[in-house]
Amino acid sequence: MPHVVDTLEDIKVPGPPEEPLQRFQKMLRKLYEQLARIVNGQISFGDSLNSISDNIAGTWVSTTTPAVANTDFTVVHNLGRLPSGWIVAMQDKAASVYLGATLATTTDLTLRCSVASVAVRLFIF
Repeated sequence: MPHVVDTLEDIKVPGPPEEPLQRFQKMLRKLYEQLARIVNGQISFGDSLNSISDNIAGTWVSTTTPAVANTDFTVVHNLGRLPSGWIVAMQDKAASVYLGATLATTTDLTLRCSVASVAVRLFIF
């Protein structure tokens, strides 16, 4: 089984410490460590209290579904692109939120809900 290097400290470049290869190795190590810190526990949807997410491309939207079940309602996402989907993060009743009859745009998403008057918090991405 080959040895997998998990840190660039294991790789030594020959020569004095201030040579370009040594400086390049230090720069790569710092970059690698920063990337590891970001990926290991720093990816976040945000606090959901604002419409802006931390570092996942998407937006938070709070709304209440129509008073009649299975009726189209539109939420504004302003992603500047067509959304890939949504996650229902919170809701105050048991229900399903599903795609409405109108196609999504770069600013709006049309959905439906199987139950009337449900308060929902969506993450649209």
